[in-house]
Amino acid sequence: MPSRRYTQPDQDNRRHGEAISMDFDFAEETTDSASGRWVRQGNTIVLEVPTFNAATGSELPGGFPRSPVTRFPAKPVGPAANPPTLPISLFPSKPADPLTTNSKLERALKNAIAKMEKDRKLTPGTFPVRFTLVDVTDASSSFPSAGYLETVTDYIASEAKVAVMYSAYALRDMVQRFAAASGANSANLFARLAGQMNPSIAQASRNIARSLLRDEHRVPAYRSVFAVKPATWGFRVTVAFSPEFNQALEGMIVPSNNTHAGMCVRGVGYGYLNGALAAGGFFEPSTNQGLWVAGDFQQGKNWPYVRIVSRNDGLVAQAGTTRDMAKLVALIMTDRLLDPASCKEMRDRLARAAKGIDTPWVARAKVFKAGTITHNKLGLGPLKSGKNVRSEVSVYQSPVARGRRYVVAWQNLVGLQPIGFTDIANIIKATITEYER
Repeated sequence: MPSRRYTQPDQDNRRHGEAISMDFDFAEETTDSASGRWVRQGNTIVLEVPTFNAATGSELPGGFPRSPVTRFPAKPVGPAANPPTLPISLFPSKPADPLTTNSKLERALKNAIAKMEKDRKLTPGTFPVRFTLVDVTDASSSFPSAGYLETVTDYIASEAKVAVMYSAYALRDMVQRFAAASGANSANLFARLAGQMNPSIAQASRNIARSLLRDEHRVPAYRSVFAVKPATWGFRVTVAFSPEFNQALEGMIVPSNNTHAGMCVRGVGYGYLNGALAAGGFFEPSTNQGLWVAGDFQQGKNWPYVRIVSRNDGLVAQAGTTRDMAKLVALIMTDRLLDPASCKEMRDRLARAAKGIDTPWVARAKVFKAGTITHNKLGLGPLKSGKNVRSEVSVYQSPVARGRRYVVAWQNLVGLQPIGFTDIANIIKATITEYER
């Protein structure tokens, strides 16, 4: 196959539009037992697997944590000859999927979209924005839900930072459980984690294990993420986010700062991050569909990226479906992930984001009264076509009837014409109004 050049617009910083060029050349191949086919040309290494290509150029130094610069990433991780016996599970228990399709809500969403297509003179069935609406009013039961193209995986830009946040809390849970189970102390905790847990973390995500990365990209940077102190009452240490990492989490979610997001991604590591999403039921490895983050929001200038195929933008490093995003936020809102304290911390960050400098997209339409959106994370980034795409996940409190609460995720709003924020808001309001009638 002849060489071709692929130029990708910067998908990871919504305020810039620089391009990153990468060479794809399959003329010279070397077969690797762990990865299948991979090639090396100049400063580019490409992994070819059935569903994605990961390509990186030479890396630039700097970032969080710092590491030596090498010309090429390492080969993919092969199966461990004698995998260690883990003292604890890598990830939290998988939560039950609380979303239950509700025929009345489905019909209301279908009717609202059909009306919008008619109003905008669109061909029936061509409305491009995907939706998932979840009624979380009763936090103790399964949640009535409805979706439109809700299992389509798209590039979702900064909205994917919600998935990064969850993975950081899952990692904190793992480190706390390891400290309690192993009896590690503040002097040896990180070394014991690296020795006992990292080999399995490097293998936790099939795509990451098969990609051409160094281990530092796959495993957590424990010393950068956590602060450890001696403790009493039967525990040798207490584990918390370090002040720097806690600040990065806040910066990533509330003002959606990309530098802070990069610190969070590099702190958790691609292997644990995507392993946690798969283990939690938010990504399906067999189809490469769902929430995926294997890029540090630094335009490929710090860490290499591992991309999956999206419907709206080809190969991307930050992707998701509305169903998986809505499910994640619904679980956070109702204390069904990790533990109530962790859920509250995540909810509080999303609440501050709703009131921060990034005003929710739907709130800008002024279709709902002020304050209806109580928790939020929006996304904005350029597609390879050059157009901007927007997405959002929000919690709506009393949007129509008093006392009702919904999680709504939508994505793939390309540009603002002929469809804009008012159209999205009207679909949501019309759907909920008919459903509650």
